Amino acid sequence: MRVLLVLCLSVAISARQLQLASLVFRHGDRSPAGTFPTDPHQVDQWPQGWGQLTQAGMLQHYNLAQELLMKRYMTKGTETFLLSSSYKRDEIYVRSTDLDRTLMSAECLMAALYKPNGHQAFLKDFDWQPIPIHTVPVPEDKLLRGHYVCPRYKKLREEGTNDADYVEVMEQNKDLFARVKKNAGIDYDLTIDNVGEIFDLLFCEKQHKLPWADWVTKEDFAALAKVSDFALYKTFAAKEILRITAGPLLGEMLDHMETKRNNGDLKATKMFVYSAHDSTLAALLNAFGLYSPDTARPPYASIMMIELYLEDDGSSSVEVYYHMGPEADGSTDRLALPGCPLPCTLEKFKAFATSFIPENFDEECQQSSMTSKLMKSKTGAVAGFFLATAAVAIALVALAVAFCQSRLPKRRHFCPSNPFCRHLFS
Repeated sequence: MRVLLVLCLSVAISARQLQLASLVFRHGDRSPAGTFPTDPHQVDQWPQGWGQLTQAGMLQHYNLAQELLMKRYMTKGTETFLLSSSYKRDEIYVRSTDLDRTLMSAECLMAALYKPNGHQAFLKDFDWQPIPIHTVPVPEDKLLRGHYVCPRYKKLREEGTNDADYVEVMEQNKDLFARVKKNAGIDYDLTIDNVGEIFDLLFCEKQHKLPWADWVTKEDFAALAKVSDFALYKTFAAKEILRITAGPLLGEMLDHMETKRNNGDLKATKMFVYSAHDSTLAALLNAFGLYSPDTARPPYASIMMIELYLEDDGSSSVEVYYHMGPEADGSTDRLALPGCPLPCTLEKFKAFATSFIPENFDEECQQSSMTSKLMKSKTGAVAGFFLATAAVAIALVALAVAFCQSRLPKRRHFCPSNPFCRHLFS
């Protein structure tokens, strides 16, 4: 995927009117999510610990708001744009995944976008005001982290490891995986799905100019990068997976567009902002047909902008743009969607997006509430027995986990088989 059209960053209202924008961005620069035994840099190298937004990441989102979003969406002088120059709660809604780095990235973006204006200042010489950032716990986040709450996703990913291209890449890199495993001092086998954890650490160290372990070569780093990029592509290659990952977000965006078109004169939110991860952007790019095995993962502070326009003939159209953060050199790409040639009408966009939107997320994920089934059962006594048994089992598991954790060494390494740890990577 490369540049299709470079957009002028100022979008003023003329014959056509920008009515709504949905922004999806990746968090900024962060510390690595973990380490390996032979790495010279352990957790004390990173002041806030693993997987946390760095000062560089904070600045990336501050600059993203100042250099792109304010110029593109915010009113200046007599020119009327999408957003007012002062914060108005009915104009913008911000949603983030429930991880520190995405929440903090959203906060930095809002701090730059909405410095207090006049009566909004609450402390002298304090150039900041609080803007609400909404979130839900990771295990409940069907919108932005669907692959972590969907049992069906794991099964689909396991099936994908039998695909010919997956097997081929595994075979091509078996010597690399064996060499890295030995040199890193890890006690688990490397695969396409977990080698990204090693690459992630090396990438973060490179970004922060920290020397690698002596055994790491530039050639190995490049090879790990290639496999890691392939893994991210492969994660979202299947359409059934895209219905789990990109589908809920596309569905929400489409609902917002149709609400705005049908109630355009009413006061309604003009911008929805989603602070997420490279996996979220990768899923959207894959759904849009713009991702391939050779596509690099979305960089830090990269952002996708899905915009709704009211045309001068009264019709509605949709435009999608992608800005690759600090790596974009100021350019913003206009994306052409499959089956939706420019200009892409709202009707065509809906027809395109609908194929990815699950009618019932829980059913497609094969989620069933055992508690609900038992409560509906006519055999209430049996239901009570099972619920009580489940409660005792959960308590015993919790005690066992707590005991095991108390016996673990304090130094944290990668945990490729633990889903509660794996959600940190992205």
